[in-house]
Amino acid sequence: DGKEGPKVLTLQLLSKWTAAIVETGSFNSLRDLVRAFESACHIDDLDDTRGKDAVSKKKKKKGEGRTFKYRIVSGEVFERLMRTCVTKAHLFFARALGLEAEAAATEGKRKRKGGGNNEEEAGKKALNPQTSKRWKKMSPLAKSYAKALVALLEGMTDPSMLHLLLSHASRMLPYMRPFPKMCRKLLKVALRSFGAQEENRVQAFLLIRSLAVAMPYPFIESCFKGLYLTFIRHCKFSNANVADGQAFMAQCVVELFGLDLNVAYEHAFVYIRQLAIQLRSALSATKDKSQDAHQVISSWQYVSAIKLWSRMLATYPGAQQLQPLVYPLVQVTLGTVTHLNAPKYYPLRLQLSRALIRVARHADVYVPLAPVLLDILGKKDLHKTSVIAGSGPMNFDHTLKLSKTVLSTRMYQEAAFDNTLKSVLLFFGAYCFSPSFPELIVPAVSQLKSFAKATQVARFRRQVKDAVEKLERNAAFINKVRNHSGAKLEGAAEGNVNSLVTKITPNQSPMFALYEQSAGQAAEELADLLKGRNAKVVAAGGRQG
Repeated sequence: DGKEGPKVLTLQLLSKWTAAIVETGSFNSLRDLVRAFESACHIDDLDDTRGKDAVSKKKKKKGEGRTFKYRIVSGEVFERLMRTCVTKAHLFFARALGLEAEAAATEGKRKRKGGGNNEEEAGKKALNPQTSKRWKKMSPLAKSYAKALVALLEGMTDPSMLHLLLSHASRMLPYMRPFPKMCRKLLKVALRSFGAQEENRVQAFLLIRSLAVAMPYPFIESCFKGLYLTFIRHCKFSNANVADGQAFMAQCVVELFGLDLNVAYEHAFVYIRQLAIQLRSALSATKDKSQDAHQVISSWQYVSAIKLWSRMLATYPGAQQLQPLVYPLVQVTLGTVTHLNAPKYYPLRLQLSRALIRVARHADVYVPLAPVLLDILGKKDLHKTSVIAGSGPMNFDHTLKLSKTVLSTRMYQEAAFDNTLKSVLLFFGAYCFSPSFPELIVPAVSQLKSFAKATQVARFRRQVKDAVEKLERNAAFINKVRNHSGAKLEGAAEGNVNSLVTKITPNQSPMFALYEQSAGQAAEELADLLKGRNAKVVAAGGRQG
């Protein structure tokens, strides 16, 4: 009798269905399994024993009210059903479509790759259910399963269960690909998990990357835009607790943009242009609006965006598609550090200076950054030791602005000096194989010597003298190489700033260690933040900038 309502799902029914699917690829058994999975995904919507939704008449008119075929009354049955679907549903669909050989090959590649993310190679031989003659009959089932899975993901809050479902969604992607609407909803869920749950950030990124590769253009644009905006929204503030997570998210954005550098250029151009417009607004703002404009360009979101694009240009230095972005990004960054020249903005200026050093080193271009850095050492507040000790060591990497009380402390002086001198050495280390290095350091050496004479802090004076000695030793080394090899100063104008690096054994340079550090900043950061759980991203393939 039809009034008796949904059937009660039992373990015997589940075992019967799975056996039939495995043995014969039974369509009817797979259909029943999908209907049971739908009931499980909407179990919270049921308000009576007959399995009807608790919806109003208005919702029913919209088609939101549904009656499911199966009713789940046992926790053991629910657990068995979910475990069966999450671990084997993709194989069941392949069996019913007669594509078990292709599915097994795809699963084997996934396991060999440690989680599977060599999409560029796999994309050429991706599992395509639409090639099966049975797909027309199976597509309604696949769509129903995808819809139920997305609904379950949207309401899932348990981190461990969400991790399993995100992984399952990646395996089910070939069967969801023919339904763009479902994939767009799946992308939203993955982006939400990427930005909100640190425990599932790796798995969410892998799913987003798989969607970007699997779906036809222009779906990849939604992935690029969504991941970038999620990162920016997550950077409204920063501190020691969230900095590693933000750096990891930035690296994920860089990895994703590397899938298609032509599309990456289009998006990067738009977002760098937005940064330029914000900088122009700050430069031309009236007194009434200057404070708001300054808050924009001195915010964590603005600084994080510049650091992200610097990381991307450094990660793909040889990409012709991205080369035109180097000049506008450098100009925007230099404009920002020049405009925000007050002592309270020293942390911001030094962070952006490090970003420019990274671009200069990898893109092999000269950036006139020395005056910006040496301007900090030229301030009189570093010439005398403050009588106020301060509360403790200061980390310029986790702050952008300093208060007036901090500016008068000894801890501020030491942090400003140490970070500035390190940045100066990294900057010149990036050009230590340039044939013009001896001429390049002349103004800097003069200013450093002036600072050593002016400062009354013995440690500052000693470290500056050591830095000058290091610069002069490298200049003498380059002069010797130039005289011996007949190298011309025009070598830098031929497109290779460090043109002498190919003429000598690199580690002979007195500044070779700094040259390596200027190239490996991103790698050093990632070496720290990709420990433990986050190390899974290495298995995802790709480069680290």
